[in-house]
Amino acid sequence: MRWIKADERGASAVVVALVLVVMMGFGALAVDVGALWWDRKQLQNGADSAALALAQSCATATGCEPDSTATWYAEQNKNDSNVTAAVTHAPSSVTVRVDTVRDHFLAPVLDSSGAFDSSAVSAAATASWGPPSKAVTLPLTTSMCWFQYQTGSSAVSPPSTTVEFAIPLKSKSGSIADGGLVCGTHSAHNETAGGFGWLAPDSGCEATIDLKDPWVATDPGGSIPNGCVIETVLNVGDTVLMPLFDAWKGTGSNAEYHVYVFAALEVTGYCFGPDNSSSPGWPACQSLTLDPKDKGQNLRGRFVEMVELKDVLEYGSPSSPPPNAGAVGVRLTQ
Repeated sequence: MRWIKADERGASAVVVALVLVVMMGFGALAVDVGALWWDRKQLQNGADSAALALAQSCATATGCEPDSTATWYAEQNKNDSNVTAAVTHAPSSVTVRVDTVRDHFLAPVLDSSGAFDSSAVSAAATASWGPPSKAVTLPLTTSMCWFQYQTGSSAVSPPSTTVEFAIPLKSKSGSIADGGLVCGTHSAHNETAGGFGWLAPDSGCEATIDLKDPWVATDPGGSIPNGCVIETVLNVGDTVLMPLFDAWKGTGSNAEYHVYVFAALEVTGYCFGPDNSSSPGWPACQSLTLDPKDKGQNLRGRFVEMVELKDVLEYGSPSSPPPNAGAVGVRLTQ
């Protein structure tokens, strides 16, 4: 057995003390930094939800909810509700900054100066809203006149969300003369102004519309464009963008519609042919129109006030936004 010399006594205590300091340092990283990360995650969730909630309210006709709404959402996402929220408004966006202070558990033990007793934590989110300026839509369009016949409102007033409409296929019996719309009455059955028409689709059976140059080529046939499988882009219950045109030019395969604005349509049915019709199926669905003269292919649905458009859209500038026919996008931008 080896006996400990007098000058070696207490050496193990020094080693233990050094190891404890290192362990407490790692503990501070694991506990305090972990708590900071968790706080940051909660704050970001609160900022995101608060910004989206405020933007959704600002996008409606009633206007923005009070800024205190942001504090409520931030508190609901924080375990201890120890949080403050500040709101910054812009013409078509809102930014929410959320702050809190995290008291540390182990860091103060390593430094008695108080420099590491706590840390400030913050998060921010920006949400914007507005009518779309560019979108990928169904390969069909209807006129502003038909929109007004159905809803009783102009393109700048959000329509009813409760009434179901049946939009017939636009007549292809005659050529389309160049010009803008002059809306008559529905009883006059102005085929140029009423009904829907097929647009020339891309390979995915969709039409891309850029409102900076909103003339869109038509498909001259009276049925679904070749290569389109309608179920891939249209299902009962979907809310889709419906382009509205206000002018046209050309004839036949050279005809084009001038898309003025989008309306949001909740689809309740469609009747495009024997293999492309929802319940009650073809040919019974041909009679589900408002007017006997409209019997035939049709698209049925309800115009709604708001639809989440996510990333398929770009939005008009706040200084000159496109008109709003009920399709309003709300999304996080930061």
